[in-house]
Amino acid sequence: MRHLKVLPVLALALSTLSVGCKKAEEPPAPTVRVENSQLGIAIAALSSDFVVTSNEGATIELAPVGEGVTGQVSVVAGEAEVGGINLVAVVKEHQAAIVERPDGDYKGQTEYVSPMGTTFASRGRYTAAGGTVEERVVYMVHPWGDRTLQVIYTYPAADDTQARLDALMSGVIGELEELPPAAEDGATSDEVSSDGGSSDGEEATGS
Repeated sequence: MRHLKVLPVLALALSTLSVGCKKAEEPPAPTVRVENSQLGIAIAALSSDFVVTSNEGATIELAPVGEGVTGQVSVVAGEAEVGGINLVAVVKEHQAAIVERPDGDYKGQTEYVSPMGTTFASRGRYTAAGGTVEERVVYMVHPWGDRTLQVIYTYPAADDTQARLDALMSGVIGELEELPPAAEDGATSDEVSSDGGSSDGEEATGS
């Protein structure tokens, strides 16, 4: 009787192991490494939920991918400040800015921990020329310590807020990392490379 009870469990374990092996053989979803030396930030492995539309100056621009999915993501840095960064005060400034816009409706903020440390996601809606827009700004302290790092996501307001947040946090915010200062000789390291490789064929350093 002991063997009759164990065998089905063993068979199930072997079946699960087989399925696990099949899943392990599936190629991972393609990712892209994005670097911007002027911004001092890299997205180590940008998920396939987003595509890079621009990587110039000190700004990285992304767009969400998906049928009927529109919007824009901007990764930027705030102005340098003296005396440290107060993220709570910064979020309150965003709240005030949302309320001042046409039909402004501030939805609140949530605190997280990301690779950049303490992180606040602040969200609000307002009326623009094309209809109601939702703006979500994720605030962090830039690794340089004297300014904010901001990821600004704007898109048509709908009922997909949580799905958009999940994709942003896992595919962008969770992949942020600091870059060393830009080279003094004027060379730039700004690049977009697929599957973690650099544009010159050498392996890029991951997080």
